[in-house]
Amino acid sequence: MKFKSIVFYSEKSKQDLISKYSIAIVGFAGLIILAMLFYPNKFTYINTNLNQVTNMISLFSLLFALCALIIALLAYRASGLRPRLKLQVTPYLHTDSSQVEMFVDLSGEVSLGRPHNEWSIILKNEGDVSAKFSMVRMHFEGAFFLEDSFKGWQAIDHVYTKGYYGYQWVYNDSSNLYPSFAVRLPTIDFSGKKLGGKILDQSCFDFSVIFTFVADGVPTTKLTIPVKVHNSIH
Repeated sequence: MKFKSIVFYSEKSKQDLISKYSIAIVGFAGLIILAMLFYPNKFTYINTNLNQVTNMISLFSLLFALCALIIALLAYRASGLRPRLKLQVTPYLHTDSSQVEMFVDLSGEVSLGRPHNEWSIILKNEGDVSAKFSMVRMHFEGAFFLEDSFKGWQAIDHVYTKGYYGYQWVYNDSSNLYPSFAVRLPTIDFSGKKLGGKILDQSCFDFSVIFTFVADGVPTTKLTIPVKVHNSIH
């Protein structure tokens, strides 16, 4: 059976051992210096290799800096790429941006078969990247409707005894609106809808429809469409 011996040194013995190691290291360094002084040719090959290694390190450092610059430029460009949404609202038989006309009877119901009662709405992404969590809100200023007046739109804003004036449409949570693609929103059909909030015994009055659309990373944008209502009784 073999036993491992364990040696304990006193403080003095430790100091002597450290001194011996120090003298040995200094002596070895001195021999290297003397050899370089008296035999410089022997170290030319070593110096040449060291210079080559230094040049290689410098080259790799330059390549690394170039790669870092390219990555930084790509990251900067990617940070500037954003979706750009455009909302196109087209009332039936209405092509310009002037006021849209609508006709109601004395009870406030929008007449059937009149032009401009059906609005087509398309949301486009004209940006460079996909738009996430797209949302469109429709806000009436000066007019109120029923909760279920517009199919596909969720009623959110309400005034008691008057009706709803705010509706919202949300794109599918798991869907992205890709660049150069568009999605058609539920059509807004005013025909036969009960209109409230105005004195309907006057010959005409105005209200506005404000569309607000937004997506993740897209600033809030608004589109306002003025509407003139004519009372068909007058």
